[in-house]
Amino acid sequence: MQVLSQAGDMRWVVHSVPENARVVCLSDIHGNRAALEAVWTTSNLDQAELVVMHGDLVNRGPCSDVVWDMCVSEPRWRLISGNHERYVRNHLIPGAAPQGRWAEIHSTSAWTCRKLGTRARGLFDWPDGVILQSPGLPEIRVVHASLLGDDRGVGPGDSPKYQRMAAEGLWSLLVVGHIHRCYDFWAGTTQVLNAGSVGSASDGVHQAGWVELRALPTGWSTTIHRIPYDEQRADDDFYHSGFLSEGGPTARLIYREWQLARPVIRPWFERYVERVLQEELSIEKAVSDYLEELDEDL
Repeated sequence: MQVLSQAGDMRWVVHSVPENARVVCLSDIHGNRAALEAVWTTSNLDQAELVVMHGDLVNRGPCSDVVWDMCVSEPRWRLISGNHERYVRNHLIPGAAPQGRWAEIHSTSAWTCRKLGTRARGLFDWPDGVILQSPGLPEIRVVHASLLGDDRGVGPGDSPKYQRMAAEGLWSLLVVGHIHRCYDFWAGTTQVLNAGSVGSASDGVHQAGWVELRALPTGWSTTIHRIPYDEQRADDDFYHSGFLSEGGPTARLIYREWQLARPVIRPWFERYVERVLQEELSIEKAVSDYLEELDEDL
């Protein structure tokens, strides 16, 4: 294993995969320990050659400290930074933390940083991607969102031009996450697999998703998995962890998005964030108004 620099200042870790070995790729856990424990048991993570957690282990959920302690010390795990790791890191960089109304909007990342305590310093060491190499097989790359950055996802509904910019390369397969939906499509000459989300699906189905890869003599085998998990336990964690009571107004949006397993935060941003920034209304009222509208539409 080695770390090297690539175009765009992305930091990559190279990992050699033996023949017939199994690699598990999972992302977007978002502090959901109930979902992670279900995946851990079902996919036999302890028996995998490698587990690639490609971004958003922490933040936007209740138990970031718990899932951190479950994963970070595991010798076979490779941890990739996602946009939510970046949000937490910013609170440790002088001048980088959100200010004013933006601080209110991103209050959950400040709460997560406090919950992680000294652990959060370790986020600066996480690379941006993993390169998987196996003798005689084409290369695989694993990132959080896409090759364009940790917050620019790619999906089958994007234009072919954007898909190629975000995913295509000399590698045969790109594994991504970020958009919380499982996908399998082609971007030019590159197959793109989205592992979905372990902790907060957005396709209306309360199930954890992950990707399993196998380095077979005939080529890479790929499988997308979905499984249910203990929703009641996850729900309890939102309350017992202090996430809802201490995480600020937007914690309620995150909780509702998890409950519905459909997008809530992005539509709220599109409708309300400018009005909040312009001080037309408080963030508390903006969140309450939107959640009331949402409940009326259900």
